[in-house]
Amino acid sequence: MVVLRRFSITILAIAFLVCFGWAVHAFRNGHHVTMIVALALAALWFPALIAWVIKPKVKPRAAADHNGTVIRIDWRVDAGLYVCLTAGTLAFGSFSILGVTGRLNIPLPEDIGRHYAAIFFLPAVVCLVLLLRMVYCRGAGYVRLTPDGFTFVESFRIRSGDWSDVVHITDEALEYPGARSPIAVVTADRQMHVLKESAWFTPGGRALLELMRFYWQHPQARLELTDDRALARLEQLHLELGPGVQAAHENPPPPG
Repeated sequence: MVVLRRFSITILAIAFLVCFGWAVHAFRNGHHVTMIVALALAALWFPALIAWVIKPKVKPRAAADHNGTVIRIDWRVDAGLYVCLTAGTLAFGSFSILGVTGRLNIPLPEDIGRHYAAIFFLPAVVCLVLLLRMVYCRGAGYVRLTPDGFTFVESFRIRSGDWSDVVHITDEALEYPGARSPIAVVTADRQMHVLKESAWFTPGGRALLELMRFYWQHPQARLELTDDRALARLEQLHLELGPGVQAAHENPPPPG
């Protein structure tokens, strides 16, 4: 996880600097339309860069009502994703349209540059679809815990189940190699319901994992999920298993 985080930060920083440098170059040469598109591309990478920087210190957002408790991703990450996807939609769309019509200063031969620009229409559509999905879900994802069961919502994935069917809750999901911080809920029918990226909710996903384990193992306490007691329990787990524990886990002291 540490290597992946550092690699992601490095790649995103390079992408941001390249786009920002392109914007400066375009401004100096009087290509103001190109400068605006380049700045939009830089705005695409910068929030993603910040999200990876703050990932070890994310704080969950949670709210409770008579139906249950909803836990959402850190507001800074969600806000960054809104900016990122909005910038991506505008930047890639503008890059494609202006490039194809020859109104963008691309440092390539004209015929190649126009074909190259056309490719960026697809990521513009992808960014728009993801942005609309975020608006619909009021964020990148959430976990809903009720006295009856749980629901995981991540992008276009929705998984849910009942507490009475759960036989195991773990942070291992070998069937999902792309899941970097999974919470896997195994039910009696051998189905595995996986939240792939729990580390965007709490540092390392550990506080959220322990919260789910608690309400699975203590059915008499599940009414807490309909009032502020579950929020207080999550806050306590976040303090006990939060950024300090995350740092110690990622940078253990040398032996001896």
